[in-house]
Amino acid sequence: MDKDLIDFLRERNLPEENITRIIDEKIDAHIILLMEDSSLETYIPLYGDRIAVNNFCSEKTTYRGNNKESLIDKLKKRLGKVDSSYKDGASSSILLGNKRAEKTTRKIELARMHKEGDHSKHGRVQTGGGVRNIELPKTSTMKEILDESLDLFFSGR
Repeated sequence: MDKDLIDFLRERNLPEENITRIIDEKIDAHIILLMEDSSLETYIPLYGDRIAVNNFCSEKTTYRGNNKESLIDKLKKRLGKVDSSYKDGASSSILLGNKRAEKTTRKIELARMHKEGDHSKHGRVQTGGGVRNIELPKTSTMKEILDESLDLFFSGR
């Protein structure tokens, strides 16, 4: 049983019979967080004490999560596989093996549409339309893409 939790319950002046009942039924910080208020009321009768215990247990379990992270760090160090992104939060090493992440360009498929009244027609190759595939830098803006498409489809402009 968790000694910190028991000490906290004694600090809150919870009756000793309730504390022994919690110990006997093996209720720890994780279980208290999962319990509904009505069932927790049988062990901790005062509402303020229940809120304080819930807060204490949530802080305690959050601290354990940080402890697990440090254990993972120790394991990685032992194995010699220290991941730099895990330490400093850099995302570049995560994408190291991803070939698409390395590319600085993207492929765009463009097609010309001819609008007649209410409906639009797909421009055919014979009339200067068709589908064109271009490769532009990933940092290209909409204006640059539009300029490139106008040059492709209307080369005489």
